[in-house]
Amino acid sequence: MTYARNMYIRDMMVANGDANKSIWISEAAWNAQPEDPDIVTSQYGNFGIVTEEQAARYMPLAYQRAQEEWPWVGNISYWFFKRPADYEKNQAFYYFRMVEPDFTPLPVYDSMKQYITRKTPTLYAGVHQAESWAVKARSAKLESWDAMELGQYVETQQLAFTAYGTDVIVKMGDTDLPPTVTINGNVASTVLSDAVPAAQANWYRVRLATSLVPQIVTVSIEGFQGEAFGVDSIAVLDRTMQNILPLIAGLIIGVGMTLFVVVSAWRERRKRV
Repeated sequence: MTYARNMYIRDMMVANGDANKSIWISEAAWNAQPEDPDIVTSQYGNFGIVTEEQAARYMPLAYQRAQEEWPWVGNISYWFFKRPADYEKNQAFYYFRMVEPDFTPLPVYDSMKQYITRKTPTLYAGVHQAESWAVKARSAKLESWDAMELGQYVETQQLAFTAYGTDVIVKMGDTDLPPTVTINGNVASTVLSDAVPAAQANWYRVRLATSLVPQIVTVSIEGFQGEAFGVDSIAVLDRTMQNILPLIAGLIIGVGMTLFVVVSAWRERRKRV
């Protein structure tokens, strides 16, 4: 399959100074065409045939993988919803459809519907804009400002999101009074005066959560007495390896020293015998 070829494109972009530019996957799907040359006669051949059931299983996994592993992917467009009629059914590309021309849904339609409606919008590792689809903001207004990390920020009275990672850091400010921060249902003691100042006046980077291994974090931020505040970006980190490697190294050193002491004591005992 060629779905992961985006990783090679990403490597080339990073090597040539485009690390801050996102990749949009404009055509994504699996081809469930019939394995019958009497039906599909396209001179272009097939695209890697799967069954309709396999296509239905693979597509949600593709979206989930991009969310969890590829923070540099900005958009994935399913290709395609339907054709106006079935006069192209002898063409291999026709079978990427999600529904038939008469809107009869195929298995991939049902699996994507379940994936979208049952999934809790979650921010995974990466830097996310405050206007992300996975962030809910009340009375939100988008403001442009080149000095911001992402060129614009959201001004809102309340903001909520769910993240999955070891660290969650929010760049926020544009207010004199600290908003109330609730993490996993508990009001946090974090206030702007305790945060790390950003380059812009009255803007701070607030670390809302940190843990040894990734975990689900639900965050709600509400302005003091309904006052609006600004949010530039939400950074979600996965520092599992950085957190665990020192522990593993310490464990290995500890076990090695213990074995050394035990072996040395055993040798001394044998000398005495």
